Amino acid sequence: MLPPGITDDDHALIKPYILLPIVLSAFERDLNVIKTAVKTPDPYVDLISAAMDRVTRELTELRNEFRKRGIKVYELERTEVGYRAEYLCRGYQRTFSMLDGLVRTEGGILMRKFLGLDMREVEASRTIETARGDEKDRPE
Repeated sequence: MLPPGITDDDHALIKPYILLPIVLSAFERDLNVIKTAVKTPDPYVDLISAAMDRVTRELTELRNEFRKRGIKVYELERTEVGYRAEYLCRGYQRTFSMLDGLVRTEGGILMRKFLGLDMREVEASRTIETARGDEKDRPE
């Protein structure tokens, strides 16, 4: 349960705040690899650079939204099992954590989105996996 001064929407903004810099770093790393590993890197470099520009714009918009809502992330750290952010939202202190597996999955989805790939297949496979997981959790 969130404190009365923090909405679910406020809390939900922390997830992309963690993920977007990770996605940007992954694109940057991949860009450097592609530049040296591919004979004609220019089309790939252009595609990834455009995706990086979109990530940067979204991160800027997110930071502006933080300012409007009075959200301040004062600690973001890599833990043994994932990432943890400590933040203030209009005077209330909260923690947001993400496990590595979720970061990898959500990061991959965001990378596809920013590259302009068709997200219908990704969403369909997530729906199927969720349904399978729900069936496993049901008592016999």
